[in-house]
Amino acid sequence: MKHTSRRKSAKRRCKRLVAALAGAAVVTSAMLPGLPLSQAHAAENTAITVPSPGTEANPPTEDKQDNNKETTQENAVNHDRDKERPGEQQSSPVAAVKAAAAAYGFDARHDSFSLQWNSSTEGVVMVRTDKGKTFKVRLIKTAGDWKISSVTEVVTGGQGNGVIHLGDPVEVVKDNAATFGFDAYDDSFTLLSMAGSKAIVQVKTSGQTFKVDLERSGSNWIITTIRGIGNSNYPATYRPASLYGYPATAPVTTVTNKTLYNNNSFADWTWHESAYPADMKVGVLLFKPESAAIADIPGIIVDKVEPIDFSRQLVLYAHIGSVASKGYGIGIENVVQTGNDLTVTIRTKSPLENHRLSPTINNDVISLDRLTLNFDNPIHIQFVDQKGTALSNYTLYRK
Repeated sequence: MKHTSRRKSAKRRCKRLVAALAGAAVVTSAMLPGLPLSQAHAAENTAITVPSPGTEANPPTEDKQDNNKETTQENAVNHDRDKERPGEQQSSPVAAVKAAAAAYGFDARHDSFSLQWNSSTEGVVMVRTDKGKTFKVRLIKTAGDWKISSVTEVVTGGQGNGVIHLGDPVEVVKDNAATFGFDAYDDSFTLLSMAGSKAIVQVKTSGQTFKVDLERSGSNWIITTIRGIGNSNYPATYRPASLYGYPATAPVTTVTNKTLYNNNSFADWTWHESAYPADMKVGVLLFKPESAAIADIPGIIVDKVEPIDFSRQLVLYAHIGSVASKGYGIGIENVVQTGNDLTVTIRTKSPLENHRLSPTINNDVISLDRLTLNFDNPIHIQFVDQKGTALSNYTLYRK
């Protein structure tokens, strides 16, 4: 009997030792670098889960009951902790960008993600890729979730600490707002015009209005002058951006303008009215639309792009909207490539009284070779009218 009792006692000590070692092994694995926290908790719960009733022939001893109570409590804590984790991710702009990383060409594991700032409804996350590029991701919070609203590639260069944006003059003014005494979050920033190599951004701050002039160098925008608009309280001012310590020149590039498309048939067209039709549309198509309703484009455009091979081409389109059947027109006059960006000039016409009217030209569609652009990088496409007024802006990202 004594031998039997000793063997049972030895067995119990052995089981306790194995259980202790198993628990230690689980804790160690949870602390290993590179092991996701969710996997660590899953391993922990699996290793020390309470055995189901009936798995042991003998009822648990007092020691086992205590261990089971501790295990159950620990599992409950881990379960609550795991339930909190998704909510924490939804409330974090960084987590939202990481979750959508692949859609924008980022690597959630190897790229660097850092929160620049956030409020209760807006946020900005900087992403630095392992290839040395930097992107600024803007987010808005809707229904408790963070949604990405824009992604802009930025490069830092030149003299001073200025930030030079690719394709977006408003963003470069916002990012350098503090340099010129503006407030990026409280002041109002509006794109007044952008044509060719020049752009003007209006800034309203503390009862005063400024016009910020920018010039394009290659595919980069740099600020050249800050003009204060005079009023009864403030004098008019004109100051070069270099006086504020902003870089005088952009990084040296070898980018040149290249005309991809030109049509002189609309050269004598003139728009005589004060505004365009509210439902006028211009845009770009990368894939064949399934229907006009889904793509939110006129049905005639869907019909016109039917023969296009979208594996090799992309489409630019223009639609005049609701106008009379005679005297109006819209056409794509030219497309200029600057680096990886496109400027699409749309020409329009409206009738004058006592003129012989020709049938309205409601639409125009052209296709371009996809190989002319690098889809590994963001592609900015701006539509302007014959006066250089910006009609619409698109930024394309690799999916």
